[in-house]
Amino acid sequence: MSDPAIDNDNLDSFVVSNTHYYRSKWQKIVATPASMLSFNWAASFGQVFWLAYRKLYLPLVWAVVAYIAYVALWIYVDDKQLISTNVSAVLSWAVSILFFAVFGLLGNYCYWRRFRKVERQAMSRHSDRDSQLRFLRSKGGTAPLVAAVIVAIFLLPAVWAFYWGVYKASQYDF
Repeated sequence: MSDPAIDNDNLDSFVVSNTHYYRSKWQKIVATPASMLSFNWAASFGQVFWLAYRKLYLPLVWAVVAYIAYVALWIYVDDKQLISTNVSAVLSWAVSILFFAVFGLLGNYCYWRRFRKVERQAMSRHSDRDSQLRFLRSKGGTAPLVAAVIVAIFLLPAVWAFYWGVYKASQYDF
């Protein structure tokens, strides 16, 4: 069963900002389901921050779990010296590029799937149009505060490590 055309009012209520971009991307997905891959620069470079900003919390959890698993594996491999430094550097770059590609290519599709799910919930739970649009607005939109908290959580260890490194370096007389 194919998806019906995208209702512009639903899309505008859910997406709120940058609606023209998502309308054009999602119309291609609806017209050609095989076109689920389309590049989203914000998703590619923002990754977990973009997921938080767009309220894609389940994919956000999966992404954080993937990052933690990647870092834990890398710490283990480095600690046990299982591969050479050169191979480690190449693999690290390859994994980074993979993360950029996956987020960039699947971001629009992931966001579209969330929109469709919330849209179905709005239609089944609310009989009048205004209530449906309010529901879409409440579940969609953006969450800049959540994205800022995610940025803070990711940056705090880096800032602490930088500060601690500078502090320790200042203890020595070069």
